[in-house]
Amino acid sequence: MRRDAGDDCATSGTPQRVQTDNAMEVLTFNAGDSKKGAKLFKTRCQQCHNLKEGEGNKIGPNLHGLFGRHTGQVEGFSYSDANKQKGIEWNQDTLFEYLENPKKYIPGTKMAFGGLKKGKDRNDLITFVAPVPITTTRISMLTRPQLPPGGD
Repeated sequence: MRRDAGDDCATSGTPQRVQTDNAMEVLTFNAGDSKKGAKLFKTRCQQCHNLKEGEGNKIGPNLHGLFGRHTGQVEGFSYSDANKQKGIEWNQDTLFEYLENPKKYIPGTKMAFGGLKKGKDRNDLITFVAPVPITTTRISMLTRPQLPPGGD
């Protein structure tokens, strides 16, 4: 019997695995609380990052336009080679994983931030920095089933 991933979706903000008939799905991001995310940004990020367009870089790069950008791409910021070579595109899912432990996600990064261990905190922060309001759960597939020719 196939279950929808949403059947096991909790509001705790922690990634959850859901077994379906054809694949293992992982919830990597759940929409969070933007107001709590704003507080987290102010206390944990703002000392090193700006968020508004045209504010320039600080110790870390300006985060305006982060979603859809690849690692190591902000004009005028001196990134580590590891960050430039990672080559991933920032979105809710990649940011969710990165913010848990930046040095593990990009070994060799210069970012001196220890991470946000609580999934709920990461969800709240990402919801705040997202360019458009986030209201849906994002699901990433770990594996995609190979269907036989003519299979549904």
